[in-house]
Amino acid sequence: MLEELTKRYREPHRKYHTLKHVLKMLDTADVLGIAVPDHMAWAIWCHDVIYDLPANPMENETESAEWCAYYMEELGFDDKRVEAAKGMILATGWALKDNVPDMSEEQWSVVGLDLYGFGNRCCAEKAAVMLREEFSHLSNEQWSRGRIQFLNKLLDRPYIIYPTFFENEDAYNTWHDNARENIERELEDL
Repeated sequence: MLEELTKRYREPHRKYHTLKHVLKMLDTADVLGIAVPDHMAWAIWCHDVIYDLPANPMENETESAEWCAYYMEELGFDDKRVEAAKGMILATGWALKDNVPDMSEEQWSVVGLDLYGFGNRCCAEKAAVMLREEFSHLSNEQWSRGRIQFLNKLLDRPYIIYPTFFENEDAYNTWHDNARENIERELEDL
């Protein structure tokens, strides 16, 4: 299982969605003091394990959730934790929809860890470059149109990451203001 997971995250078309991204999510959880129970760790490790481009909306998340569930079941995890992990992986795709459905605190935590880099200018700029490389099969016009749509979805929400993800309101406001500035800067560049 570990060999297959590692092999998938090292696929040549990946520039951003790599093991480094997964490790950054786990490191961020540690720094922020977010508890990561075993089923949540599985969700983080597996949330981008299937990353085929191009793909239909939610296709990669659905296949990643099924991949994760298969191995969790093989290792004897109970149905409740398997379903929770699948839900966290699916939430990373739901977060890209126009209307974000109600999500559990664990689901929002995984989404928050996945999007946390938007709050740091250097991380946000590096991610944009790497993502453009991942989507090199798109013309500049196609890339810009899709990226603008995604970034505007984030800006149109009342919050990019659920506020309870943060230790306090000041931490949330600081991160949120930085993220909005970084997203607006990227939109200007597109």
